[in-house]
Amino acid sequence: MTSRKGGQMWNRLFGKKQGLDAGDHWAVAEGRDGEMPLIFRIREIPDTFDRGRFPHLISIQWSFEPVGQGMPDQETQAKMNEMEERLLKTLEGTGQAVLTVIVTGNGIREFQWYAPSPDIMMAGLNKALAGLPPLPIEISGEEDPNWEAYGNFRS
Repeated sequence: MTSRKGGQMWNRLFGKKQGLDAGDHWAVAEGRDGEMPLIFRIREIPDTFDRGRFPHLISIQWSFEPVGQGMPDQETQAKMNEMEERLLKTLEGTGQAVLTVIVTGNGIREFQWYAPSPDIMMAGLNKALAGLPPLPIEISGEEDPNWEAYGNFRS
């Protein structure tokens, strides 16, 4: 895994992001799902961050028609970036949730967030996405007070 803050592929897939602070870092890794590549973007959360405030894992999956090697086309990518930016501004900007992992490939992009409660996350999500046309997303959640899902990506 390498830590990156730029690069043409990075910017195309993820655009410019807001973070926990000005020194926000993400690790990027590649994997495979059968014959299709996967791109993992994993946030480097400092040990000093109070994870106990965010015990609920909320996953947002965006299904898309893959092009080439299972990645989204430019139009879909732009819509995903807009959703992510809106969620970051609304949820992280107000301390309602923290984006930790994004996985893209094989027709799916999954965003993994941690929130104080599912209700807080959903209220923020609805506020952030108000005014957008319906998006092809599915949302699921579970309790994960020890951030085990995040830890699986960090191993």
